[in-house]
Amino acid sequence: MGTESILVPFRGTGSGTADLTWGQWMIWPRMRNSPAVFNMGGAMTSPPGTTVADYVDIVRFMMDRHHALRTRLRFAPDGTPRQVVAESGRLPLEILDVPGDADPAAAAERVRARYQNTEFDYEFEWPVRMAVIRQHGRPTHSVVILNHLAVDAHSLEILAAGIAGLGNGDQQAADTDVGPLAQAEYQRSKAGQRASASALRSWARLLRAVPADRFGDCGEPRRPRYWQGAYRSPAGYLAIRAIATRDQADTAPVLLAAIAVSLARITRNPLTLWQLVVSNRFRSNLADTVGPVSQHGLCSIDLAGITFREAVTRARGAILTAGMNGYYDPLQRDELLTRLSEERGQDIDITCVINDRRQPEADTPMDRPPTAAEINAAVGTGELRWEFTTDLPSDNFFVHINNVPDTLDYAICSDTHHFALDDLIACLHGVEAVAVEAALDPDTVTGV
Repeated sequence: MGTESILVPFRGTGSGTADLTWGQWMIWPRMRNSPAVFNMGGAMTSPPGTTVADYVDIVRFMMDRHHALRTRLRFAPDGTPRQVVAESGRLPLEILDVPGDADPAAAAERVRARYQNTEFDYEFEWPVRMAVIRQHGRPTHSVVILNHLAVDAHSLEILAAGIAGLGNGDQQAADTDVGPLAQAEYQRSKAGQRASASALRSWARLLRAVPADRFGDCGEPRRPRYWQGAYRSPAGYLAIRAIATRDQADTAPVLLAAIAVSLARITRNPLTLWQLVVSNRFRSNLADTVGPVSQHGLCSIDLAGITFREAVTRARGAILTAGMNGYYDPLQRDELLTRLSEERGQDIDITCVINDRRQPEADTPMDRPPTAAEINAAVGTGELRWEFTTDLPSDNFFVHINNVPDTLDYAICSDTHHFALDDLIACLHGVEAVAVEAALDPDTVTGV
């Protein structure tokens, strides 16, 4: 098994140094303070007829086209990072030749794991690692891993679409998005600072309206402290789709309402406060940007004495609120939290987060809504699984809604110092139970 490295030269347009963007500042503290590695990407099968020269063209095309992929960091003496965008450079493309009797997919997976689990050198390494697995002189697989400080999940789709266009003869190599330098320039401008201040005024109003500590101690702390369980719910999927069709709603507010009611029933606190992961790609010039632009927007839902249908209406408004206040300077947000916590004499807990990872297809209209008989038949077929436990710092209650077609798949990581393990299990089951109740009875009450 032999390995060589080709240094692929690239040259784009524009260079310079700037502060981190707001999206980069959202993830940088997590990347620095956690032993976890935040790399993104994977291994892929090479299309028939693909050559190493094709991959060289892909590397050059990506690097020429996107500022974010030519960005590294420079650190001040106090450790504060700034980003440095280079106009040109050379990226190593690793070529791994495997013997004829070896499994090239297994070799690709070993390279992926090595790339994935090794932290980038932020100062001296380009934020792209790429390798080609070759057997009998022909590429069988490629591996691409990128630094999360340069890309987010949607960025990977943009890169893939650009590469597909290259294969169809699109040779455009100019920068096509609002790169990190332009974002940083806007964000420190008067217009950007006004936008941040407006968003944080909304945060301040919401934070002043809720109790600082909404959970307390559960009395059953565990080690490891944080537990993540996940649930795959066919019944929940059918129920959510039935409610959305009946009430002419998207599935996102229906899901948010079901999660909020499930948690509120456990905490017995009807006033729920949430951070929602906001992609920000609906904003002007950010739709096709390669780089992390997601931030957390804040919203609250008061569930006291209302029906689930009313909860969905409030959840829809809450999602809009979170979207409107999800673009701001994270450092200024931290200052706001510190100031409000000092005013109240107690740290304000905002660590309830929902990250909806589903694709837009989740709201594709169904041929017909699920029937009550179909929903009832699916009850009891859900699968609970434990994904990990850790003592690494995390949020009190973090929900991931996974992109799994034709079912409802979600994971909840909770702090056992605030939520007993039985409470986590009850909440995992409870999201399905709440949705099924509401699907079968449109006037069901939240019960909190």
